[in-house]
Amino acid sequence: MGMILPRMSRFLAAAAAVTLAGCPAPRPAERSTAPADQPVTDSTPPAARIEGTTVYTCADGVRFSVRPAGDSLALTLPERAAALAHVESASGAKYAAGDVTFWSKGSEASLDIDGAHHTGCAGRAAGDPWEEAALLGVEFRAVGQEPGWTVDLVSGRWIRYVGDYGATRLYAPAPRQVRGSPPGTVGYDAEVEGRPLQVEIRQVPCR
Repeated sequence: MGMILPRMSRFLAAAAAVTLAGCPAPRPAERSTAPADQPVTDSTPPAARIEGTTVYTCADGVRFSVRPAGDSLALTLPERAAALAHVESASGAKYAAGDVTFWSKGSEASLDIDGAHHTGCAGRAAGDPWEEAALLGVEFRAVGQEPGWTVDLVSGRWIRYVGDYGATRLYAPAPRQVRGSPPGTVGYDAEVEGRPLQVEIRQVPCR
């Protein structure tokens, strides 16, 4: 299935270069976008400090999502994903792995990644993957099965393909919009490590 998220206005079907296809899906119900995190104390168990999926937008515009995965934290950015382990902190909740460190206290957080420090990150709860994608700024999402895959698009900024139930991840910045065929088709061309990635979006009956 494919769905235009709130920043665009039409439902379309989607197809990607590897013969992926999808059908429109109903728009999910509206949900509150109030900050999800509440102040925590040092006595709060680590697993209880982050609940559900939360999408953060930092002061510099960087967006990412986090969700609990046992005693660790699953962090997702457009270009990468990481599993972070809980580490001791004087206050708040802190998780780290390699060059990635996430720290939260109350409704704000910070993220250190690849030597960059992102601060003033405000969190909002995401009730399902569609809402998570919308809060991350995704304009179009298509999904399919056998094996499971998703395509996320932010026009002019990036395209991300996640396939094989998450085992394959392709991220391409600055996709180029092209005219597709038949008329009315919107196409995007990008390149990932020397490999072409093409997405076509068109309005068709879906069976």
